[in-house]
Amino acid sequence: MKIKNLFISASITTIAFSGCATTSNVLPLADGNFLSIIQADSESGAYQSAIEDAKTFCGNKKKQFVVVDRKISYQGIDKSGKAFIDAIDTLTGAGIKSAKKDDYRLEFTFRCQ
Repeated sequence: MKIKNLFISASITTIAFSGCATTSNVLPLADGNFLSIIQADSESGAYQSAIEDAKTFCGNKKKQFVVVDRKISYQGIDKSGKAFIDAIDTLTGAGIKSAKKDDYRLEFTFRCQ
């Protein structure tokens, strides 16, 4: 029974930490703004995570977030190479994934008001 409970706990922990994006903690900046750095497998996933971080962070202060700045960069494999890998995967069903959880990096600056 203890082994089963340990397995269930480990599974829940793995699921909880295996989302599409990872983020650093929200970092305070000198000018009263905050910075969240997100790495994700897609641009939209990065923005979704950043918005959730800002909502949660400011919500805990009973405030709303306002976007100050955002900088996104693609740091994955060449996009034409990615398209080729995805096409091969579609044709063969080999389970080859070109997207990595850190393909996109978003620096999301916001403030709470």
